[in-house]
Amino acid sequence: MSENLQTALAGVEQLQVDTLVGTFEERCTATRELEVLGRRLDFARVCAISAFVCEGGFHARGYKSPIHAIRDLWNLDHNDAKRYVTAAEHICPRIALDGQVLAPRLPASAAAFEAGVMSLRHVEKIVQVLGSKEAGRLTPADCAYVEAQLAEQAAVFDPQGLFTLGMRAVRSFDQDGPEPDDGPESEVNELTIGRVTRTV
Repeated sequence: MSENLQTALAGVEQLQVDTLVGTFEERCTATRELEVLGRRLDFARVCAISAFVCEGGFHARGYKSPIHAIRDLWNLDHNDAKRYVTAAEHICPRIALDGQVLAPRLPASAAAFEAGVMSLRHVEKIVQVLGSKEAGRLTPADCAYVEAQLAEQAAVFDPQGLFTLGMRAVRSFDQDGPEPDDGPESEVNELTIGRVTRTV
């Protein structure tokens, strides 16, 4: 066991003690701190995956997919491994073919994830929103706005709720709407995201 791991485990043990003593409010605060810690650990794992992929380490060891490599390395099921790899592809800096370092695809989500504000599942849902057919009809600027707003709302909404909010936001920007054979809208909803109110 490394010294860094021993130090980290000691901190976790102290947080665990904090969840068992003190007032109820103090104990709840300690559980929230444990959740932030878990999210920061996930962020660190995602960054490690991104580095491994960029270095070609998985490929050199015979893995055709980083998902399979992570599944074996951490003993995860396929869906959990895919979740980590998807996050790595979207919230970590990218390397262009010429070696230039590019910003993450989801910069606002990357910052919120690193701060422990959102979970791995939040990241997954934001990726799903921006990968939807509706989002595919938006301009890059509109997609960037939606992503930034969803990253801000991640502290308030659970992952599925954030997905629902995100799809409503995307549809509010999608003025052309779905193809005619998808059927008419049966109701009008108002969506407020940030300071913008749109009718859908």
